[in-house]
Amino acid sequence: MEFRAAPPWVARVADRRRKAVGTHRTGAVHYQDKIKASSKIIILNLFLIFQLITVLFTWVLNDTAEHLLCSPPTCFEQAKWCYQWTSKIDDGMKILLSSFFF
Repeated sequence: MEFRAAPPWVARVADRRRKAVGTHRTGAVHYQDKIKASSKIIILNLFLIFQLITVLFTWVLNDTAEHLLCSPPTCFEQAKWCYQWTSKIDDGMKILLSSFFF
């Protein structure tokens, strides 16, 4: 029994189909490319969620500070307490953000 080689155009068509599907000649799918892309998306989503939490936290904190500053009769004591509290939170946020980015 004698085997004949396939014409060259058969190999070219098969290669084009493999490239379109995203497989190697062995048929293995490019899983590493998919994993890299999904990990980048996950990291980006976590970063955006972290940013949203920090913005909401500072917004609530500033709103609370405004209410505390404007309420009599112990306005000076509340302002003093609120300033100390917000400065501690701001320092903590700076440390948290610097550790996240560097």
